[in-house]
Order: sequence, then C-alpha cells, then structure tokens
Amino acid sequence: MTSEKGGRKEKNQNIQVFVRLRPLNQRERDIRSLGVVEVVNGREVVVRQSQQTAHTKRFTFDRAFGPNTKQVEVYQEVVSPLIEEVLAGYNCTVFAYGQTGTGKTHTMVGENTGNETTWQDDPLAGIIPRALSQLFDELRLTNTEYTVRVSYLELYNEELFDLLSTSEDNSKLRIYEDVTRKGSNIVNGLEEITSMFYICAKFHQDLYSGYGDIFKQTSIHPSKHSHLYYYRSHTVFTIVIHMKENSPEGEELVKIGKLNLVDLAGSENISKAGSDNPAKRERARECVNINQSLLTLGRVITALVERHPHIPYRESKLTRILQESLGGRTKTSIIATVSPGHKDLEETMSTLEYANRAKNIQNKPEINQKMTKKAILKEYAEEIDRLKRDLQAARDKNGVYLANETFTEIMLKQEEQRKDIQELLLRKRSVEEERERIESMFNSQGQELQRQQMELNITKNILNSTKDKLDETKNMLHSSQQEVEEQKHLVSCHQRTESGLSARAADILAVADMAPHMYTVYMITLINAKSHTAESLQTCADNRVRLQRLISQATETMNKMSSVQSELSAELHSSSSEQQREVREVLQTHAGLLQATLQRAAGTATGALLTAAHLDLQTPLATYLNQWYTSMCASLSALRSGQTQFAQCVQGGAQTQMLSARRQRAARREHADRTNAAINARIALIMEDKANIERQINEQLEDIKRERTEMELRLTEWMEEERRILEERIAKHVKKERIALEERLKSRLSKIEEQRRKMEENISHNLEWHEALLRLNEQESGELDVDMKENEKEVEKCLKEVENFKQDYLPYTSHPQ
Repeated sequence: MTSEKGGRKEKNQNIQVFVRLRPLNQRERDIRSLGVVEVVNGREVVVRQSQQTAHTKRFTFDRAFGPNTKQVEVYQEVVSPLIEEVLAGYNCTVFAYGQTGTGKTHTMVGENTGNETTWQDDPLAGIIPRALSQLFDELRLTNTEYTVRVSYLELYNEELFDLLSTSEDNSKLRIYEDVTRKGSNIVNGLEEITSMFYICAKFHQDLYSGYGDIFKQTSIHPSKHSHLYYYRSHTVFTIVIHMKENSPEGEELVKIGKLNLVDLAGSENISKAGSDNPAKRERARECVNINQSLLTLGRVITALVERHPHIPYRESKLTRILQESLGGRTKTSIIATVSPGHKDLEETMSTLEYANRAKNIQNKPEINQKMTKKAILKEYAEEIDRLKRDLQAARDKNGVYLANETFTEIMLKQEEQRKDIQELLLRKRSVEEERERIESMFNSQGQELQRQQMELNITKNILNSTKDKLDETKNMLHSSQQEVEEQKHLVSCHQRTESGLSARAADILAVADMAPHMYTVYMITLINAKSHTAESLQTCADNRVRLQRLISQATETMNKMSSVQSELSAELHSSSSEQQREVREVLQTHAGLLQATLQRAAGTATGALLTAAHLDLQTPLATYLNQWYTSMCASLSALRSGQTQFAQCVQGGAQTQMLSARRQRAARREHADRTNAAINARIALIMEDKANIERQINEQLEDIKRERTEMELRLTEWMEEERRILEERIAKHVKKERIALEERLKSRLSKIEEQRRKMEENISHNLEWHEALLRLNEQESGELDVDMKENEKEVEKCLKEVENFKQDYLPYTSHPQ
C-alpha cells in the first residue's frame, strides 16, 4: 500500500469529558425524590453526600449540562467540532456512559418529532441523526467526490450482532487485529451500507422512531434478536467517509475520516438488573457479562491513567473495539449521564468518579494517511489476484485447494488462534485457581465466622454476667462512694471549721500575747508601786519618827512654855491677876488647839500612809508629805518665832497664831480632799477597766459560741446538699456509662454483622462473577476447540489430498513449495 509519507500528528490530548444531568422524571416526582446533584458555572458538578449534612463533593469537567439543556446545545458543544475533524481526516469517537435510565439513548438517538424540520431545528433528535445530517450537508458543500459507509454493531452478552444485516447467522462476526494499522481492530463480516439514498432513507428518517427499532424488529431475526428490545446492550454506530482530493502535483488522493458513536449499556449492580423481566437467571448472566465488559473498560481507563506497561484490552470485546479510542490515535469524547435523585446517589457518584478518572487519559491524535488512486487500485488488484489464485487452486485442486499466500495467512490465523487458546487456557487456569482460592477463603471465612459467632455468644454470656456483677459493683461502689464522700465532706467541713477556729484562736492568741505584755506592764507598775509604797512607808515611818520627835519637841516646847507661862504667870501675877487669867486661857486654848492639830495631822498622815500602801499614790503622797513637812516646818518655825516673840506680843501673836493655824488647817483639809478625790478617781478607773475587760471577754465567748452553732448548722446543710448533688452526679454518670457501654456493644455487634454481610456479599458476588466468567471461558474454549478440530480436519483432509496427489502425479510433477 502506497500513500503520502506519514500522517500529520498532534501533541498528546486528554479525552474530553462531558456530563449531562437529566431532570427528575415522573416516577421520581411521584415518590418525592430529592435532587442532590446540580450544575454550577457550566463546568462543575456539585453532589450533596447527605440530606442531613451540608457536606458536598465537587467534580470539574470540560463541560457540564444542566437538566434544561436542549439536544441541539449538547450536539453543538460535543459533536459538531468533531465533524470538522472527521472531514479533515481524523478518527473520532463519542460514547455515552451512565446508569440505566439517565438519558444515554436519548442523547445518542433521540426521538421523532413528526415534523419536517432540519437537524438544527429539531428539538428531540439525538447525536446520530444530527451527525448524519451535518455530514451530508458539509459534504455537499465541498463539491468533491465522496463515499459514506455506515455500520451498526451491537455487543450483547459478549456476542456480536450486525443490526444492518438481514441474515440470522452472526457466527461469522469475529474481531481481528488490523495488520495495516497497529493497535486497531476490525470486525470481520460486518455489513456496511454505502448507498447514500439507503442511508438517508434508513437513518435520517427511521432512527427518530426509537432505539434502532428499524434494525431490531423481530421480523428480521426473531430467534436471535428477541432480546434486542431490552436496553442492556452496547451499540457502536460507525461512519466512514472517503473523500477525493487532488495533490499539488495533480495526483488524486483519497482522504479517510471515521466517526464512532457508542451507546454503552447501563452501569448498575446485579440487584437492580433485570427487575422488569421475569427471566432473572438470564438477566443475571447478562448483567455479569455487561459488568465484566464495563469493569474491563474501567481497568483499561485506570491502567491508562496510571501509565501501566500492560493495558488489558483483550479481556473484553468492548475494549478491543474501543482500543484505538482509548489511548490510541483517535480524538475521543465521553458523555456521562447522571440522575439528580437521591435514590441513585451511589450510581451517580460511581459514574462521576469513572468520568473524572477518564479525563486524565491521553490520546495521540493522528490524521489518517491519504491514499493515492494508484495505491487503492493496486490494493484492490492484489486482493482480486489473491482471490483469483484461491479460486483457481480450488478448481484445479492444485496444492491444498488454496494459494500458498492464503494458506500461509490461514496458518498465521491458526497460530494466532492457538495463542488465543493458550491465553484463554491460562486465563481459565488462573480463574480456576482464583476460584479455589476464593472457595478456600470462603470456607476459612465461614469457619472464622462460626468461631466469631461462638465467641460472640460467649462474649454475650460473659457480658450478661459482667453486667450483673457490674450492677452489684456499682451499687457497692455507690454506697462506698457515698460513705467516702460523706467522710471527705465531714473531713473538709472539720478542716474548714478548724481553720476558722484556728483563725479565731490566732486572734485570741494575739490578744493573749498582748495580755502578758500588759500584765507585765501592770506587774512592773505594781512592783514599782510597791517599791514606791515601801519607800513611802519608809518615808512615812521616818516622817512619823520625825513627827514624834517634833511632837516631843513641841511637848518640850509646851512644857517650856508652861514653865515660861508659870514664870510669866508668876511674874505677871503680881502685875495683874486678870491679865494673867486671860493669858493662861489663851495659852491653854493655843496649846489645846496645837495638840488637836498635831493629833489630826498624825491621823491624817497615818491614813494617807495606809491608803498609799494599797494604791499607786507615790507622787501625790510625796507631794503631800513635802507640803506637809514644809508646812509643819513653817509652823514650827512660826511657833519658835512666836515663842520667842510671845513675850513681846502675846495678844497680837495669839491672834496671828490662830489665823495662821486656821489657814494651815484649811490648806491641809483642802489638800487631803484633793488627794482623796484623786485616789477615788484612780480606783474608779481601775474598776471600770476591769469591768470593760470582763465584758469584752464575755462578749467574745458569746460570739464564739454563736459562730460555732451557726457554723455547725451551715456545715450540716452543706453536707446534705453535697450528698444530694453527689448522689445525682453518680446516678447520671452510672446511667451515662451504662448507655455508652450498651451503645458500644451494639455498635460492635452491628459492625460485626455488617462485616459478615459484606463478606458474604463479596464472596457470593465474586463466586457468581468467576463462575459466569468460567462458563463464558469454557464456552469460548469449546467454540475454539470446535474451530480447531474443524481446521485440523481440513488440514488432515488437505494433507491426505496432497499425499494422494504425490502418489498419483509424482513421476510427472514436483512438490509445490
């Protein structure tokens, strides 16, 4: 094959991912389903994880379509730019992925409006009719020769069906690698429509009426395609365009563009599959096969994103068909359709995460090589020559009824089939080993489950007994804690009382500490007073001696005066008897007065001394004694002077003596009165201080008793209140701990049950999937064994013919190489 040198390549491009959110349908509105998915800014999809919480998850895509988006808007955004790429010579693919019932077929095919409108104005037409219409419109505007070939392939239960073929035999549909294009696969035996009129008549008109109803009608192949009304199948609508153009050198070239429009089956779990059809066994097998192809597609996407060295394209027919669209030389776009209802939240999240991973796949778009007219004619001539040689060899029975090239090709295909059989046998062996491993794991998990169940029962029994013991212990603990708290409370109350009393005692001790100091001061004062009193007594004794001496002197003086009087009387007796009598009376009067005065002075001094012995009157007493001594000295001096002058002025001296004695007596009386008043005032102050001290001590004792009584009452009330609060707190704590323990036990039991249920579901799901996969592999192995046996029979037959030919014509001919 000759062509232009190389094809134009572009840099790596990520797969474009689009999301379309459908509105709530009637069924969802009837059950009042809540919308948990919304489109923001035309690119972000926000999903609320739960209605109770505000937690959301955001996904960002190339474009996100809201529930009110029109069909033409989706087409112009997704497919219309790809039409120009297809006309430029690129291969492009668009496939719809999502949960069943989210609008994949509505997006790809659409509905018939019944009006004669263009594809731009039709509100319900899908991508396929719009793409055909735009392609023919664009091709008519180019004014070049072109050829459009259309094929429609369905993949159901890992079986291929040609929806454009009228034949009931689909066994001839096989997938082979395209030897002319590495990494590409072709479906051998797939019928293609090349008539423009037929394409327009069939597709542009009839595709509006439903999901391929013109091709899925039971009148075409009722036995084989009775399932085609069911929605769980993959369909691939392929448009191949050959366009003629001239090179600058004037050579005619053929430009080839290809558009694949893929409608994948619904992606949901087995429990939701086939619920509308009673044939659940068939639906389960169908769901396993479809899930296998979708899971394989997911593994391929994961491997491409993570750049694994091996991509598992060959594990499913779907991934083999889409091999070039995933990581190959094709421009690919994905439309992920999702439901807004909260009932479909799990499938919606799965679809969005699937699409979010897929947008990281990088393709290497490469324009198809433009073939010259000579190359095409040469290719067709070579094909015609090969077929002629095969025909001639079959007619002439030359060799093995086939040309050597054809025989070599058959052998290569047989070798490829043998490799496929070996690969399938290896896969079968690995699946069997995996099944045995899962069965052993299931048995061990069952034994582990039984053991855990026994342990759970034992734990429940222990838990019940522990609960009883716990209740008893809690009761004992409650009483013990109550007693301990009471003791603690009493101790704390006693401590506070002791601290209060200690404070009071400290105050009293401070006062007591002051009392010894005051007592010491008082004692010192008393000692000083006693010493002064002793000194005063001694002074008084000395004064008494001196007084007695003075009295004796006075007596002597009186005696002398008496003698003098006698002498004077004798002397005056002669002069005047009357005057003598008067003088004698005066002298006697003065002597009596002086004697009385001396006696009163002695009595007063003795009383003063006795009073000073009991009171601290040193200073007033000393003052008094000094005054008294001075006055007595003055009196005695005056008496001596009067005695000396008595003779000269008897009459004047007697009167003066009387006045002086009166003044002295008044002064002494006044001084004694002041002294008595001072002594009485001092005694009154001392008694008043004593009464005040006794009163303060009594008041403090009463305050201490009253405060003690009040403290005991407050402590009793506080103890009762603390006991009540403590009892309530302990009761609440015990109740809270019991509830928490029960919740933990329930949570642990629920987790154990959930783990057991999930383990059983996973094991059953894996067993179902592996059994279905094993049956499918056994079926494919059987088919390959049948094909191998038929090929071996043909080869043996050919070898026998060759041997017969050798025996019959060996002398005349040579063995063909």
